[in-house]
Amino acid sequence: MILQLKVSLKDMKPPVWRRLQVDEKMTFYDFHDALQIAFEWNDAHLHVFDVRKSRSERIPYPTMIGLNETNDFMNYQYDEREERLGDWLVNEKDRIVYTYDFGDDWEHEIVLEKRLPIDENTTYPNCVKAMRVAPPEDSRGDLFEGFVEIEEIPTKELTADISEELAFFFTDEYAYGKKEKDDWPLLLSLAEEFKALQPWQWMSDYQLFAIEDPETEELCFCSVMGAAGEEFGLAAYIGAEGFHFLRKLFNDEIDESNHLKQRSIVFCLSDRNELSNDDYDLLKTHGFSYRGKKQWPQFRSFHPNHFPWKLDSREVQLMSTILKQAIEVCKQAKLNSILFDVPDTVFIGRRLDENTGKWKDVNFEVAYAGLEKPIVPLLINEMELQKLRNETKTLNIKIEFGIEHLPTPTQDSPDERPYYPTVLIGVDKKTGMIVFNEIINRNQFNLEEGIQHGIVNMIERLKGIPREIWIKENNEYLIDAIARKLKIRLMTVQSLRHIEEVMNHMKAFY
Repeated sequence: MILQLKVSLKDMKPPVWRRLQVDEKMTFYDFHDALQIAFEWNDAHLHVFDVRKSRSERIPYPTMIGLNETNDFMNYQYDEREERLGDWLVNEKDRIVYTYDFGDDWEHEIVLEKRLPIDENTTYPNCVKAMRVAPPEDSRGDLFEGFVEIEEIPTKELTADISEELAFFFTDEYAYGKKEKDDWPLLLSLAEEFKALQPWQWMSDYQLFAIEDPETEELCFCSVMGAAGEEFGLAAYIGAEGFHFLRKLFNDEIDESNHLKQRSIVFCLSDRNELSNDDYDLLKTHGFSYRGKKQWPQFRSFHPNHFPWKLDSREVQLMSTILKQAIEVCKQAKLNSILFDVPDTVFIGRRLDENTGKWKDVNFEVAYAGLEKPIVPLLINEMELQKLRNETKTLNIKIEFGIEHLPTPTQDSPDERPYYPTVLIGVDKKTGMIVFNEIINRNQFNLEEGIQHGIVNMIERLKGIPREIWIKENNEYLIDAIARKLKIRLMTVQSLRHIEEVMNHMKAFY
């Protein structure tokens, strides 16, 4: 059966309401999405359903249906992912109140008007009639003081727009209980809040703080951009890789040899002409538009040896978490001028308490050395290496071994993140002759495996094991294990003259 519901936004004059038709089997979890679409909210705040009347009986005590895992205040009696509308809205005039945003307290009164048979020519949920546009997010105070003007859209046009959005969202691809949540509205709303806060007015980009990723427990080291008046936003450097890059950035040690090592996600405020088509379409799809310079939110994901790219779904969630907690840290910094007066190895920050489910302030102790020196184990069969060692002579030569990247990114498919191919180069240090070069096949090996296999391939090409390999000190850890096994002496240096010459010649062709 189909439930026809009238949903009215309370305290609005003139009235704002929607008449919706939904399947009685729909969960409250999915109905929440339908209401967000119907009233054009951004799903940026908490919500709850309160059953006031069911089966024609008034309910004298609070009966709350919500999403317990995201609720910081209480556990609801019923989980909205398990409860279905038809179990509660049974008879005409049964009533539920849906509250969205516990700050503005937007209450939506939901009344069952009638039950209908399914119409095979209709897509559900469906908007039968929509009266007037709902207020903007976070506007209740200004609205009732007369500072907010609400756009006027004809009823037929508004109804058609909402029905189209509902049909798009609730397609078979997003079947009940299986659809992927769109986390962009929350992230875009948090970006708006961060922009309005303007923390760069009292914070420097050198005042770093850390947010712990609740899923991976990695630290995300955050820097507020904008104190210099050029770039505005927030950069979050993720884990050991991100922190190592960040330290080099602050020490002015970023150059061509390491500029692709960044692991971060970045939110910045850009000009309209700086947006890609995908950036603009994303904002337009979610109803965001701006005017002026440095007003348009833009998000980028940086992975080592890859081209800057759009955020994936996991990164959208992570950036939302980071921005929300960063706003709290920035507010504290505004009130406490000595907040960042901590030892160099300590970072103030935020962590989710597993016991209480609430975020709390934490001082993170960070061991620099442990973050900077990753260990790559031997990734090739030891028996094969021992056989190679026994059957191959040692050559009295010194090899410069370069782990470089081609200057032009490539893509394996249109939707994949572009990457800079890794090329391995061996040069005889005495003669300057190239004795080995190979591009790592990323479909066959990851980076670490490809490099170690490259050492084996170079030895087979040389028909001997070089006595010494010269390598940049920041790459030593990648071949240390295999060099020890093959008894190759490693010489670490700041630069490799012959490799640099080869790369300069190679770049001339790109």
